[in-house]
Amino acid sequence: MQPATRLAALLSWAPILRLCWVGPSPRSHPRSRSLRRGMGFGLEDGGDPENVAGQPDADDMKEEMNKVEDLLYQTAFAVDLLEMDCLRTLTIANGTKVTLVGTNHASKASAQYAAKVVRDVQPSALILELCSERLRVLIRGNGHRDARAKDWMNPDEPEVNRRQFKHYADETRKAFRAFMSSSEPGGVQKLLVLADIKASIVDGADIDSTLRRRDANLASNIRNTALLGHTNIVAVLGANHLDGVEEELERLEREQEEEVAAEHGLYISHSGCRKLQERQKKLRRKVPPKKWRKREQLSDSSRDKLIFQLRSLLNPAKILNSLETQALELRSWQELRAWYQKL
Repeated sequence: MQPATRLAALLSWAPILRLCWVGPSPRSHPRSRSLRRGMGFGLEDGGDPENVAGQPDADDMKEEMNKVEDLLYQTAFAVDLLEMDCLRTLTIANGTKVTLVGTNHASKASAQYAAKVVRDVQPSALILELCSERLRVLIRGNGHRDARAKDWMNPDEPEVNRRQFKHYADETRKAFRAFMSSSEPGGVQKLLVLADIKASIVDGADIDSTLRRRDANLASNIRNTALLGHTNIVAVLGANHLDGVEEELERLEREQEEEVAAEHGLYISHSGCRKLQERQKKLRRKVPPKKWRKREQLSDSSRDKLIFQLRSLLNPAKILNSLETQALELRSWQELRAWYQKL
């Protein structure tokens, strides 16, 4: 069942969930007071509505109901991921353990789960469904986004759908943060791999054929990472890629291919990952999230300066150049192995 369909089914439980949301007591749950009053639960101390300050208004009610709706939506996503068996473990390349984590790109809970898996597994290499053209995703946090969904979303999409995209691609940032905070692996240095084909190739292409192409590319980069000597790998992918990537890894294992041709891949050393973290800090310093959210209140010159700084710090080419020799765009297995041996 698709999340939107499941959401419609879950919405039938809304009255019960609303009761759960408001809680038994406005004293113990002050945030629920407005909703309790609006739904006829009565007033604190049994007072007269005319004598109570802070009566709920339409905005208060809408905010509370949005929270309920968002909760239902995230629950629908979570159930779908569980049904798809979103956590899978397989063994490849002479004993390398690969943990595949299937996510929904718009799910906050899914992002938190991906980070938890990384913390628990403590991999020496992290594979992400990104590419060199989407490097900005690792730098830009939710604090530097618009509150609304991106302009490319269909304006006819329900508002609840649009709100979820505030969390779009959170799983990559949270997994990266967990990866960098985990303990150092023994024998090898940490390696980050952006294993998807380039976004410019994906845009406008046929979905089915592109999905197979991306699955093959993701699997090839996972196997290349194993051949570099990493025996504990976590790959955070969209849930729709799980079956295809697993099948492709099993095929490569059967054929025992030593040199796997990948269409694209960006390999970043541990030192390069630290540079990415420094750029994250620089972005927060140069473009404070609070200031960014209130940019419409700034003068034209101040707002233009803020936008210029944001775009400069998030420019994929500039980010890649800043990594210098600590990153390599894959062209051949031989070049990758030579680069890795020099680290």
